[in-house]
Amino acid sequence: MAPRPVKAGSTLRDRQREDTRQRIYEAAIAVFRRDGFATARIEDIARLAGVSHGSFYFHFPTKDDVLFQHHRELDQRVVASLSALPEDAPLRGLLDTLCAAFSTEWERDSSLVPDLAAAMIRKGMVRTPPAEMSPVGRLLTERFRLAAERGELRRELPMEWLCSLLLAQLFTTTIAWLADPAMALSTALQRTAALFLTGASASR
Repeated sequence: MAPRPVKAGSTLRDRQREDTRQRIYEAAIAVFRRDGFATARIEDIARLAGVSHGSFYFHFPTKDDVLFQHHRELDQRVVASLSALPEDAPLRGLLDTLCAAFSTEWERDSSLVPDLAAAMIRKGMVRTPPAEMSPVGRLLTERFRLAAERGELRRELPMEWLCSLLLAQLFTTTIAWLADPAMALSTALQRTAALFLTGASASR
């Protein structure tokens, strides 16, 4: 995993703290992958990171918080893929790119997807208001607005709602795929997105 860029104006202490946080994060993900999230022990994570037990809790109050950090980093990579498309890219092309990016990320750590879903429910993130949407959600909402202006999307519902609906459908599809991977995840996600477009398209 690439090191984080150093923030302008950060002190040596800031950089050391960020380096420690990153080592703990990487160690935690490694232990989650090896032992499973539920059975992963904080002492094993701390030992692998070369820090004290208390240092883990200073940076991550719970194991769930490591998953949220993992999800934020995943989100940033998906945003980068979507941002590479021009703003006037057709909606179907945008969703194809979204599905491809999600499948790449979620297949890499498929065992952690159910744990992330459970952590999000515990945190109440499933009720996140539009103003607190993830970077992917905010970018998609803006692209949906542009698509609606071009006549590609219906306007009966707010674009934030449509975005949340799509992301929930894609995440649910991934959970179902884990239980029965009868097809490639990318195919399952693309078919889900196609069904979404069937209902949301302005051409209906």
